[in-house]
Amino acid sequence: MKNKFIVMFDGFYTFAKQGCAIPPDHSKYNMKDYEKTDWSRKTAEAIYEYIGNLMSGEEHVTFFLWLSRHYPDIELDWIEELEDLRSSLPYHDNIALCENFLQDIHPSIFEEYCEQFEFIEMDLCDYYLHTNQLEKLDQRIEFLKQHPFASTGITPERLLFQLLFTGQYGRAVDLCKAVWKPLLESKELVGNPEYNFINALYLDGIQKVWLSDDKERKQHYTDVFAAAVEMGFDNEPEQFSRVIDALESEFDKATLSTDISNDLGTIITVLNVHFMKYMWNTWKIPFMVSDFMWRTICINDLYTRDLEIEKLFYFSPAKLEKYCLSKLNGFDIDTQIELFGKVYGLQYVYEFIHSIELIHENDYIKMLENLVWMRIKAIEKVKGNIWQMQFVSSWPENELWPEIKQLSENTFDRDKSQADTYVMEYCKNMPFAFRIKADLNKSMFSKPGSLIDSVPYVKQIPNIGRNEPCPCGSGKKYKNCCLKG
Repeated sequence: MKNKFIVMFDGFYTFAKQGCAIPPDHSKYNMKDYEKTDWSRKTAEAIYEYIGNLMSGEEHVTFFLWLSRHYPDIELDWIEELEDLRSSLPYHDNIALCENFLQDIHPSIFEEYCEQFEFIEMDLCDYYLHTNQLEKLDQRIEFLKQHPFASTGITPERLLFQLLFTGQYGRAVDLCKAVWKPLLESKELVGNPEYNFINALYLDGIQKVWLSDDKERKQHYTDVFAAAVEMGFDNEPEQFSRVIDALESEFDKATLSTDISNDLGTIITVLNVHFMKYMWNTWKIPFMVSDFMWRTICINDLYTRDLEIEKLFYFSPAKLEKYCLSKLNGFDIDTQIELFGKVYGLQYVYEFIHSIELIHENDYIKMLENLVWMRIKAIEKVKGNIWQMQFVSSWPENELWPEIKQLSENTFDRDKSQADTYVMEYCKNMPFAFRIKADLNKSMFSKPGSLIDSVPYVKQIPNIGRNEPCPCGSGKKYKNCCLKG
C-alpha cells in the first residue's frame, strides 16, 4: 500500500517509477495539492482535519488565505480559524496575515468579520500607531467609524485614548463625531459606551470658544452645552455655570469653599477647569486630554472631608493602591491604555496643585514619591504590553520616566512570556521610598481582612467561555491562550 505522500502525488510516483525525472504536464503537477481539490464538496469536518494535518504555520497561512479567496462560501468559521492561526505566529507574521486577509476579503466573510473583529482591529491599530503608519491607521479608523462595536460589545474607546495620548487630536475628534450616536442608540451595549466620545466633543467645543476672541463667547458656551445635552449629557445648568465662571476667571484660592464636606464636588470641578487651562497654557495639551488625567483623582473614597484644604490632595499609598491601581489589574487589555495614561498624567495634576499652593510642601514631596511608586506598579501590571504605552515618551517632562523607551524597545515584537519576564525583572530593580512599603503594611494590619500589597494581586476569574478574551491580558481568545495551559 502506498504511503500518504505517494498517494498525494500519485502521478509523480508513476512517472518516477518509469524513470522520468519530471512529469510531462508541468502546469498540472506544479499545482499545490489543495489547489487540485474541489473544497465546495468537502465537509467542514474534512476541511478542519486537513488544516490540522498541515506541517507548518507557513503552510497553514498559505492554505487559509488561498481558501478564503477561492472558496469563501464554504461552511468554515473564518474569523475563529484566523484567530487560531494568529495565536501560533510571531508578531510581525501575525500582522502580515491580518493585512493579507483583509486586503481581498470576500463580502460573505466580511459580514462575519464585522461581528468578530475586535482583537484583529486592536492589534492593527496598536501596530500602526507604534510604527507611525498613519495612512494604514486611517483605514482602520474608517472601518471603526462604520462599525463602532462588534457582537461582543467592544467599542473603539481604546483607540480613542490612544489617539488622544499620542497627540492625534484631529483623528480623535473625527472618531468621536462618527461613533457617539451609534453607540448611544445601540440596544446591544450596556452602560454608557458613548460617554467618553461625547465628553471629548464637548471639551473640544468648550476649548475652541475659550480660545476665541468672540464677544458672544458666553452664548457660544451655552450652545456647546446644549449640543452636549442633546447628545446625552445630563442637563445640569448650575454645574455648567461653574465651569464657565472658572473658564472666564483667573484662579483665586480665596474663592474656593472651605466647607469641604458639602462642597467637595464643586471644588473638584472648578479645579479641573483651571487644570485644563494650566495644561494648555503650559504645554498646549488640549482640554479633552487633561480632563482624563484629572479624572484619576475624581474618586470620592480618596478624600477625607474633615481636613484643611491644603491636606485634601495628599493620598496615602494604601488609598492609591485600593482606588486607583486596583483598576489597572492587567487582565482587561481594553482599559490598560486609559488607566496607564491616567497614572502618568498624575505628575501634571500634582505639579498644578503645587503651583496653586493647595498642598503643603512636605506632602507634595511625598506625593511625588508616591507617583514614582505608582508608575512602577503600573509597569508591573501591564507587563509585556508596555510597548503600547510608549506614548508617554512624547509627553512633556518625559525625562522623569526614561525607562519607558527602553522597556518599549525590548518588548515590542517579543514573545509575550519573554516580554513579561523582562519587564518584571526590570521592575524588581526599580527603587521607591521605604516609607511606602511601611504605609501599605500598616494599612494591611489596621484593617481586618485587608491584604493590600501583602500578596500579589490575583483576580478572581469567573467561568470564561472559550471564545472570550483571555483574562491574562494577552488580547487572545481564552482557548488560544491560558486554556492551553
